[in-house]
Amino acid sequence: MSIVLSADSFQKAHHYLMKYGRDLEQELYRFYFENGHPNDVIRLLAQYQADNGGFRNMGEGDVDFPNGMDTCMAERKYRARLGQIIRVQN
Repeated sequence: MSIVLSADSFQKAHHYLMKYGRDLEQELYRFYFENGHPNDVIRLLAQYQADNGGFRNMGEGDVDFPNGMDTCMAERKYRARLGQIIRVQN
């Protein structure tokens, strides 16, 4: 089932996301709706990567230490999708 937003509702959602959203969600919005480049998302995602390869401070769990939830979020939700899109574009 698809949900279709009116142009006005879409604009309100855009404004809210750009004002209150986390930087990663904002960059994903740019990627999906404003022809943003996948490397911009990956570059931003790299800022959340810890030295041990896990991810931290993505809105879940502890700010200072990588944890399974953040790593799972990053790996499944962002890298996998962007990896598929990058392969298709090449």
